[in-house]
Amino acid sequence: MRREGGLLVADRLPAWAFGRGGTTVGGVFLTRGAARPEVLEHEAVHREQWRRFGLAMIPLYLAAGRDPHGNRFEVQADLVKGGYLAPGATSSSGTAGGTPSRATGRT
Repeated sequence: MRREGGLLVADRLPAWAFGRGGTTVGGVFLTRGAARPEVLEHEAVHREQWRRFGLAMIPLYLAAGRDPHGNRFEVQADLVKGGYLAPGATSSSGTAGGTPSRATGRT
């Protein structure tokens, strides 16, 4: 475990320990491997969302939906930085960033 950009990064975890490519819970980013700086920026926004909403973040996030392009928490954290969209493209909802860059997405 290490601290990067205000996040505690818990890497080298088994895939069952987190969703998609990684998950931020409170101030801890759970992931399997090293994260790119832009992903850490994306996850830092999730850390701030946790600070704002506390444990209510869980039902709020789930209610926002599994599609990251329509999930307000993922959109606010930046779909491109999170790896959901290719740089310079635009999603169907008009969000800057574009077409999905990978099928699995990120949280």
